[in-house]
Amino acid sequence: MNQLIQLEIEEVEPFNTRQHVAASSPNADHQNTISNEVLDYKKITQLRKELEESNTSHANASNRENRAYSESDNAFDIFRVHDKIFNYNEEKKTDELEYDSIGRVHLGFNVFCNAVAYNDAFKGKDAYKCLYTLSRGVYGLEKLSQMCVRSQMNTVGKEELHPLKKFAIERKVYAFMRCKDFTLSQIDNFLDGLNTAHGRVMTSAKTALKNQEKRKEKEKEINQRISDMENQINLQNT
Repeated sequence: MNQLIQLEIEEVEPFNTRQHVAASSPNADHQNTISNEVLDYKKITQLRKELEESNTSHANASNRENRAYSESDNAFDIFRVHDKIFNYNEEKKTDELEYDSIGRVHLGFNVFCNAVAYNDAFKGKDAYKCLYTLSRGVYGLEKLSQMCVRSQMNTVGKEELHPLKKFAIERKVYAFMRCKDFTLSQIDNFLDGLNTAHGRVMTSAKTALKNQEKRKEKEKEINQRISDMENQINLQNT
């Protein structure tokens, strides 16, 4: 994968994702930004609640009937709820991407992703890889490796994933699963384990960062050996 640049994202006033709009100033309408983030977060919280209630309702119905999960029975209704939460119908209306002035892809909620990472994320059929690659493209590898899903005793001092950035990434992963023809049960299983998946993403980022550091050390060692050999040859020729 090409080297991903470290991204520093400022939250600015949201715009219509179906129109191509030039990049906003990072400091523009700061007060509106705060109120819009609050409204967006409240909306996301409500939609997540609907998703949980839908999954619980479906699970209870299955238990009452004492039968295994059947996609053919309620697939339309359940997909409709998921599509509403992740705004999938709007996502699929256009294939045109939004970019900012430095070429990052707009994911929604004024969250931007490195374009190389975005393109790589939609290759293959691995939803986790899509989540990891988009997250890396939004936060940058080093920052992502130092974050946590939620504050706990073992994550004191670490920054939590930003709720709007987290949801913007999840929307794209949901669109990925829908366009890759995931079954309803596959989508449900992935959504049920989203927080676990986000945790794995940060673990993968730590591993990738360590591997990068090891490669740099190895390259440094090799370059030093080459330099020493060249010096010896030069001494012999003098």
